[in-house]
Amino acid sequence: MTKSFMDEIGPERAQELVAEAVRKAIEELHAAGLPAIQGDGNGRVYKLYPDGSKVYIEEE
Repeated sequence: MTKSFMDEIGPERAQELVAEAVRKAIEELHAAGLPAIQGDGNGRVYKLYPDGSKVYIEEE
């Protein structure tokens, strides 16, 4: 039986790859002047703008 990609690289490496892809995507959004959608530790969702400002979705 063939191992899945996840089995081959392991969960830790998979998490590293996902985290790096997300960092790059956020960098690209910010370079284009667009916000990234993120969440805080309390489950609230916000737009994070390139200047570091946050606008919570329910505040719009």
